[in-house]
Amino acid sequence: MPLVVARALAAVLLFALPPTLAASEAMEVLNLTTFRGSSGDTTWPPATTPMAPPIVVGEQIHGATRVGLFLLPTYPAQYQAPTDFRDAFPEFGSGLASSGPLVHDPESGRFYGVGLVTSALSRGPGLLYRAESDGAFAEKIADLNQPNGVLLIQGRTLYGLDRTPQGQGQLFALDLDDAQASPRIVHTFSADLSAFPQHLNGLIAGDDGLLYGLIAYQRGIPYMAGTPSAPDTPTGALYRLDPRQPDSFEIVHTFTLAQGELPWTYCTAIRCYFTNADELLAWLVLGPDGYLYGTTSVANCNAKGISDDPNHSQYRMVLPLCGGRLEATSHPERYLGPPPYYDGGILYGAVYRVRPDGSDFTLVHRFSGDDGVLPRGPLAVGADGLIYGTTYSGGQSGVPQSADYDPAAPGTPARAYGGTLYRIDPQAIEVQDGTVVENGFEFLHSFVSEVDGAFPVGVTAGNDGQLYGANSNGGERYINQAGKEQKGQGAVFQVNLDPSAPRARVTVTTTPVEIEKGESATVIWTTQNALNCVGSGGYQGDGWSGARAAAGELTVSPPEADIYHYTLTCENALTGGQVAGSVTLGVGGLDRDKDGNSVEYGNGSGGGLGPLLLAGLALLLGRRRGRS
Repeated sequence: MPLVVARALAAVLLFALPPTLAASEAMEVLNLTTFRGSSGDTTWPPATTPMAPPIVVGEQIHGATRVGLFLLPTYPAQYQAPTDFRDAFPEFGSGLASSGPLVHDPESGRFYGVGLVTSALSRGPGLLYRAESDGAFAEKIADLNQPNGVLLIQGRTLYGLDRTPQGQGQLFALDLDDAQASPRIVHTFSADLSAFPQHLNGLIAGDDGLLYGLIAYQRGIPYMAGTPSAPDTPTGALYRLDPRQPDSFEIVHTFTLAQGELPWTYCTAIRCYFTNADELLAWLVLGPDGYLYGTTSVANCNAKGISDDPNHSQYRMVLPLCGGRLEATSHPERYLGPPPYYDGGILYGAVYRVRPDGSDFTLVHRFSGDDGVLPRGPLAVGADGLIYGTTYSGGQSGVPQSADYDPAAPGTPARAYGGTLYRIDPQAIEVQDGTVVENGFEFLHSFVSEVDGAFPVGVTAGNDGQLYGANSNGGERYINQAGKEQKGQGAVFQVNLDPSAPRARVTVTTTPVEIEKGESATVIWTTQNALNCVGSGGYQGDGWSGARAAAGELTVSPPEADIYHYTLTCENALTGGQVAGSVTLGVGGLDRDKDGNSVEYGNGSGGGLGPLLLAGLALLLGRRRGRS
């Protein structure tokens, strides 16, 4: 299916699905790109399964997938992959994956991230890495033991979370102004905090200069021998500390099973058992009303099976709940206990608020399944002052499934189970005598795998007033090099909080961005609110110059070593002016200058350009240029 047709079909499907809940009309969810895997069977760069939302710096989106870093503009376009972890860190082979969101140092322009080796036998080791401002030239800063992916920058210090070799959590710090500095340990979490194993979750900086974080207590797998299930069983804690005074560490709230659990990964002495959902963390966000907001849910996607032998395949099972269902669709007899095979008080998840000192803790909303299951990942405060978050599963017609469910029956909602987007209005929350009268909760969107992806991993706020997130699975289908239709392997989406203000966009990219003489590259272009497009540049006989469709792909093989420019100029369907995008393709060598990055071959993006500038640009780029 051609890309433009797939996008059109996705849009039709998105609006054709009858909702089970009223969704907000004051926003829209836009699929910006779909990742196409890492097997080499596609003309697009290797990228698959993002496990954290991207961040926006300037007009570019930066993020990480299982296999490397990616970037793309803030509108629908092809992604680029400036760093492949397999090339940057060959000592880890193909086992290294990025964990947690990137952070950006505005002074140096560099990005920092955490990589972690995960396998069925263990989790770790890991590393702290940094990349240049374009996401290229990633390098290891330090080895880590078992990081959870969390990083934040406060002032000129980078903070992160790791584990000691003995398994205790620790907070480390790195001086960003000292190029030779190594991470130093700021605080080691005491093993006496809980009788259960501890798992560090999200960490944020408050307006008061303190750090606020979450710790999960691993009470055990439901129904396994020794797993407590009393409502007052401690399941985690909210803490705060002043990084300048490590002795200031303080637990301000302890969660109980009645309030929900925080995520942790289940490992035995033999092996580790975890799904993608178990790798995601619970996070906090500071609301505009001064409260901290966060979520609780089922802590782990494992449940006790019918076997008592840890080596048996039915010793543990994956909760159907993690796929948005209440009961197992096959072999329910393999589970111990009644459906939904969970013994806690918060089945689908909940949103809470609490003051930074731990007082006034309130569960403001309990998810129902149709509005979400398993809230996970970073939350964000939008430009409208509302708090946004995602659930990993659940959604439209997500739970429960009845025995007489007929997807072909007229008016039957499509089954999604792909997760949801929601928001909380802090000003609308009303609590009287400890009872929530108004919760300020609003369901916004159900994700559908082949439309905009599935299983979201959180959201971040962009500096353009929009929100950005990633889905760890799904996305639009595509055609690989063998001509076969393939499923998407994750997607990036935008939450447009002002859909009444559309914009015209043109983007042109090449894959790869540089080739040797005699090799081929693919020029890929997409547009938004643009028409009557004309291509210019390239080389004689490549078929690029002239009228072009609104989106498409063209394979080119320039005959000589040089730099080739491909420009697409379109009419702005909104204003009547013009909008353009341009890209350069390098053939037969690299030009490196400035900070050592390949700046001459980078893929550019287009914005609105004046008619005189466009005329000069078309004249200038209408023929091949040499290096300057």
